[in-house]
Amino acid sequence: MMRQAPDLRSGGVGAVSGRGAHAGRLAGSEDGPRCRTRRRARHAMRWAAMALVIGAVASCASIRQLRTGGIAADELPFRASVSRGEGRAFTVVVQDRGAPLDAFRESVRFHATRHCVRRFGGSEVAWRRAPAGDWLPVREGDRLRFAGRCMAR
Repeated sequence: MMRQAPDLRSGGVGAVSGRGAHAGRLAGSEDGPRCRTRRRARHAMRWAAMALVIGAVASCASIRQLRTGGIAADELPFRASVSRGEGRAFTVVVQDRGAPLDAFRESVRFHATRHCVRRFGGSEVAWRRAPAGDWLPVREGDRLRFAGRCMAR
């Protein structure tokens, strides 16, 4: 005995509707305003979730870069190190290679700023200055020592 194919025009489940605004859609499928609103809400939720994931990944990369010292420390012209003093005071030591003070300035400033931001949450530094108003380095053999104080609260 042969089975007969279902008549799709009869209006049963899976039948194609041939009337009104829903012509060509499956009968029984709701495509009214409620369904569109739900679809839009799901779509918005997917975008929001994707934005949260991207934000989380980006912030993890930023935190890792702060912990490792970032890329900029490797690109500075002179190696420097920071030593903590009492309270907010610190010193930065660089190797003296016969260069003028302006050549050392960025390397010293970078390490001092990073120290103050990590320890006290701000980047403002008060440097020990010569009477002429410029930074006052203290020469110790082949090294220069710059003294400063973090001003952030």
